Amino acid sequence: MAPPPTAVLPQFRNRWQTLYYGWSNLAIAALAMVGTLPGRTQGLGLITEPLIADLTIDRVTYASINLWATLLGATFCLPCGRLVDRFGSRRVLTLVVLALGIVVIWMSRATGLVALAICITLTRGFGQSALSVVSLSLVGSGLRAGWILRWEFIRCWLESVSSSPFHQ
Repeated sequence: MAPPPTAVLPQFRNRWQTLYYGWSNLAIAALAMVGTLPGRTQGLGLITEPLIADLTIDRVTYASINLWATLLGATFCLPCGRLVDRFGSRRVLTLVVLALGIVVIWMSRATGLVALAICITLTRGFGQSALSVVSLSLVGSGLRAGWILRWEFIRCWLESVSSSPFHQ
């Protein structure tokens, strides 16, 4: 004799109530890595020529600004890691994305060499460094230990595929 439908329903409900959220962390981490485009070389390369023309600077000056911005922007990784440990990946991700958005908008209005240097440094810091740290920590905290390397590979693949339309 088959069990009544009411006996099967609680088992079905319990199965779906324990939804595993590691997959959503992976998707958010992939989107966050795509969001690092403004701070990476390929993202800044899209606006290099217009910046040089608008601000009437030479390529060597821009390259020097970019070098120092990259070196100083890399220091954003250290405090970002501590913030992730203290407040969690999702909160820090929200703050970093907001900060990067503000910096990118500010960079579109930069008129001088000093403002450009500050904007590129902050773009490198928030976009390339801090957002990458948060994305990697999301994957590490969201997936089970045995699966981390597999899904990290998939996340990197998703990043490269989704950012490929921006490559020239």
